[in-house]
Amino acid sequence: MLSAVLAGFCLISMLVLPAFAEDESQVTSVEVEGNKIVSTATILTKIKTRPGDRMSQQTVDEDIKRLYSTGFFSDVSADVRPTQDGQRVRFIVQERPLVSGVVITGYRNFREAKLREEIKTKEQELLDRRELKQDVDRLKQLYRTKGFHLAEVTYDVKVDEATNKATVFFTISEGAKLKVRRI
Repeated sequence: MLSAVLAGFCLISMLVLPAFAEDESQVTSVEVEGNKIVSTATILTKIKTRPGDRMSQQTVDEDIKRLYSTGFFSDVSADVRPTQDGQRVRFIVQERPLVSGVVITGYRNFREAKLREEIKTKEQELLDRRELKQDVDRLKQLYRTKGFHLAEVTYDVKVDEATNKATVFFTISEGAKLKVRRI
């Protein structure tokens, strides 16, 4: 009975433990897939996994974090596959769209140039959705400083999937200017 349990434990150990061990094979190649705007050379300068190095899942995980931190990508993953000589590492990236246009509609009481000064989202830069929300807040604040406390600002983004280019639409509903008539 004890020998059967011991044999079972040994069998399970042989099957499970290799999955947790660090792979001792070498990296045979490092590839990048999915990039259209950011060059492969630029991406490769950001990662530490190199052909000829010992395969390290920790380094690959850190490379993914480094690529995210560049701000160029909305998604990054790595595909590690065995080859005859070692491991092939492929980084799969999804780039943030490039802003191809910024359209502002619904304004009457400000010049477009003044509104564009407040907007930090610019053409030919990568789309940052957090920045868009801040742009909306800045436009609302501009209207409030001029007495348009009921002004509403919204945005919409249209992305052309084929080119990965985005057009940003800001829509302003100014509302009436509020005036204090009597205190």
